[in-house]
Amino acid sequence: MDAFTSEKLLQKIKDLERENELLRNSNTEIKEREDSLLAVLNNTPAPIYLKSADYKYILINKQFQLLSQMPQEDIKGKNDYDVFPKPMADLFRAQDEEVNQKNIALEFEETVPLLGKNYTFITSKFPVHDQEGNIVAIGGFCTDITERVAVQNSLQELEAQLQHLKKLESIGLLAGGIAHDFNNLLTAILGNINLALVFTNENDKTYRLLTEAEHASLRAQNLTQQLLTFSKGGQPIKEVASILEVVQDSADFVLRGSNVRCEYNFQDDLNLIEIDTGQIGQVIQNIVINANQSMPKGGVIKITCKKFIKNQFHALPLPGGKYIKLTLADHGTGIHSDHLGNIFDPYFTTKQEGNGLGLAISHSIINKHNGHIAVDSHLGSGTTFHIYLPAKDVEHLQPQALHENIQIQGNARVLVMDDEEMVRTVAKSILSYAGYEVYFAKDGQEAISTYQKTSEARKPIDITVMDLTVPGGMGGEEAVKEILKINPQAKVIVTSGYFNDPIMSNFRDHGFCAAIAKPFQFNALIGTINKILC
Repeated sequence: MDAFTSEKLLQKIKDLERENELLRNSNTEIKEREDSLLAVLNNTPAPIYLKSADYKYILINKQFQLLSQMPQEDIKGKNDYDVFPKPMADLFRAQDEEVNQKNIALEFEETVPLLGKNYTFITSKFPVHDQEGNIVAIGGFCTDITERVAVQNSLQELEAQLQHLKKLESIGLLAGGIAHDFNNLLTAILGNINLALVFTNENDKTYRLLTEAEHASLRAQNLTQQLLTFSKGGQPIKEVASILEVVQDSADFVLRGSNVRCEYNFQDDLNLIEIDTGQIGQVIQNIVINANQSMPKGGVIKITCKKFIKNQFHALPLPGGKYIKLTLADHGTGIHSDHLGNIFDPYFTTKQEGNGLGLAISHSIINKHNGHIAVDSHLGSGTTFHIYLPAKDVEHLQPQALHENIQIQGNARVLVMDDEEMVRTVAKSILSYAGYEVYFAKDGQEAISTYQKTSEARKPIDITVMDLTVPGGMGGEEAVKEILKINPQAKVIVTSGYFNDPIMSNFRDHGFCAAIAKPFQFNALIGTINKILC
């Protein structure tokens, strides 16, 4: 081989080595770029992937790998049907085909089950073209909007609840107005029945008929109290009562005509308690109604009542002391454990026609009585409610009988202010029978004027009975302030058909010396007046 040929061969070898070196450098650069790109993709919080034209995975990032729960090497070369359940794969394939067909980038919102929870994504998918414009791949990246959707759903639910509250407020105003007017009617009815009973011999058949009419009117009174509780909730107006009578009357009333009955087991020497009988009656009715509905084929509700002393060994959110423990147990369908913690929540119900208010109101009533209500239930084996009501410091008291003899205090002057003529009429009949001299006023202004005139004439009013609310006129809240200016020692009783008005439970803070809820009865009115005049 001559020198010229040798030099050319050596040069060729050098050229080849140089080309190989360039190629090696180029491959290294490409590999470095690929690694850098993959590093960027893996550190991107959004799941990202690239599929071939036949919908097989070419590239995925770390976030996509975490959601799919498969290593990247196992996913490459596979399609959605190899990676995801068929319903999800069907959804993803349909999206890919739409992008392929339309040859444009598209966005899809989807909710899919992954890692034990539902994720909501907005997925952007786009076609990848070669130099000739042919689709050679489909790329995609997902934006997780799960939390955003949850917040939006919560806001929508809150808005729905606010709308519901507005509707309930409107209904409550209507219910409150109806109850107020109805209580005025019942005041006249009960007052006249009370008077008729006073003039009727107990052995007379008429006496029994009047007594039954009286009890029916008292049931109607409970209905109006339920309307008012629904209307505004309200603080309880307590009286000394027997829990036995309240429970039996309320439960039997609800179950009348039903194939469900109650079995009662009451301890003999139960303490009397101070309760709002209408509100506690409503609690009993709400629970018994639920029990009745849970036993469509009939059954028995067992109601027991006994003394209970709370001490440090009882895990109850109550202060230590004496209580009455009331237990109502049915053997109906029971409550699912997932729902048990929500049954006292407003608007929570598992019944198609329920409004979710009954147990929420019951819980509120018991709390306002400084008591506690709890529930035990198992699906398919019935439900038991436990109610604890304070009983301390009242065992020495006695509930006032409807028709006991009242001692008349003498010729006192009583001013009655009420805008309803029928209420004034029955009040006059009751007070006149009791021996009082009666004055009347239609509203607060007239009451103030009458009080002023009698004081100037040296015939001062001894006690004033004043309605709290006078539509279109001055009511008791404003009028009592003016009367106390005339006589700071004035004795004023407030009455109202809105028994749940805060003034009724905090009457002393507003200048009154007592409160009587309408419909008031003979003994309630005379007894309260006598007590104040003593």
